[in-house]
Amino acid sequence: MVLIRRLDALKILIDTVLLTALFCLLACVSGCGTTRETALDRQYQRIVEQQQAKRNADADDLEAKMPDLNNPAAFERMGDAYLKTGNVAMACIEYGKAVQLRPDDLLLRHKIGRCMLKQKMWARALEQFDFILVRTPGNSDALQGRAAAYIHLGRPEEAEAVLKSVVQGNSAMWQAHALLGMVYETQKRYLFATEAYEKAIAINPRSGELYDRLGRSLYKAARYRESAEALLKAIKLNPSDATVYDHLGFALFKAGLESEALDAFRKSGDEAAACNNMGTLYLEKSDYARSIDYFSKAIDLKPSYYEAAHRGLKKAQAMKIGDRR
Repeated sequence: MVLIRRLDALKILIDTVLLTALFCLLACVSGCGTTRETALDRQYQRIVEQQQAKRNADADDLEAKMPDLNNPAAFERMGDAYLKTGNVAMACIEYGKAVQLRPDDLLLRHKIGRCMLKQKMWARALEQFDFILVRTPGNSDALQGRAAAYIHLGRPEEAEAVLKSVVQGNSAMWQAHALLGMVYETQKRYLFATEAYEKAIAINPRSGELYDRLGRSLYKAARYRESAEALLKAIKLNPSDATVYDHLGFALFKAGLESEALDAFRKSGDEAAACNNMGTLYLEKSDYARSIDYFSKAIDLKPSYYEAAHRGLKKAQAMKIGDRR
């Protein structure tokens, strides 16, 4: 209907232009008989015809761009385009339109499930993967999707069982190893988690995210130097991820490299955030004097850190007084 209204308006505009041109031509014929005026009339007419042709072409182009409401492939292409730009919500909407017309399209179901995982809609994502697995029980991609939903729904044992079946069927599925690492982290089985991430990295060594996850697991397993090494590799592969510098700062501090830790914290945020982190770590280390110093600096540098840093400062001051007694 929108297209029909636009074409009607375009027709009215074109008719108006043609009538104006006709009146001008009649006026010139009746009142001006010179060759020059006749030439100008012909030139004006050509301009009107060119404009009309352009408007017709634009109308055809507009009609070609309008989505076919009965064409699921068009909605799927729109979803793919939104996904490429990072607009996951709109991608999911377009995929949803497509799947209403093609409810048994398992690839569409998989795309919707992945979008829902990205939007933290765990239960709805699980519905999509379950739909696929009823029809194709051994679908490894859907099994991994199901496992990812289980992890976030607080069902790690079920996720572990699913993922073990995936890697037994195909040990080259690095995503399944990575998801197993996440399962083991939720269970605080950090050595198992590091082994799983190492297997994933052996298959996909160019992933900065995998090295970051490995580094965090090693940190939780109190293997601080190895953690720092993994996090440095993560930064080398993905230097734009500021959060990795934050993780690196904690690992370096625990490894006894305190000045290097401060530099890493500075790269993750600003000086105030770096001072707040250092204050927290020195407080854990029972170095109350340095903790007080860094918390005070954080408060002075940025008032927004006042509450968190002030709580840390008060705790450090109280601990220091109690230590004296």
